[in-house]
Amino acid sequence: MGSLKFKLHRDNYAYIQDSSNEIDISAVKWNIIFDTLLKDCSKIYFYGIRIDYPGSEFEEIVLSLAEEFFIDEGPNNYRLLFRLKPIAMMFNRKQLSKLWKYYEDPAVIFLQDSSEETKLFETLLDSHYYSALIREVKSVILAYSEFDHNTLFLESSWGLDLPIRSLD
Repeated sequence: MGSLKFKLHRDNYAYIQDSSNEIDISAVKWNIIFDTLLKDCSKIYFYGIRIDYPGSEFEEIVLSLAEEFFIDEGPNNYRLLFRLKPIAMMFNRKQLSKLWKYYEDPAVIFLQDSSEETKLFETLLDSHYYSALIREVKSVILAYSEFDHNTLFLESSWGLDLPIRSLD
């Protein structure tokens, strides 16, 4: 994992910084993270805020990944939330990585308890802030990027149990 620097800030908040590149979540070095997050989740979502520029393949990428749409704010795609097809994280992360790069604030949301899906949607409709999602939905993990595109932030509503705690 050579170029990755891991920092745990609290039990439920950490970041992983790639010192050599912008984040490419399809790269092999991220497998251990995503395999761990996938282990106990029941549903996975893509959530994008503030699209930079929807390129020519944008719609094709979204349609190849989406199982069901929940927030789609029109042709400008300011906010987009959809449930990922189950195989997207395992076999189609290259497409997901392309979509990730279109947004200023992309996130992959891992939901453990599918009965909280409605709460997840309601919270994201009411607030753009990830902290609201962490506070309101009790079985969620977020993997997201913000202004710093070489850093992946991880935040959960209960705690992070990642196999890379010793990378500090």
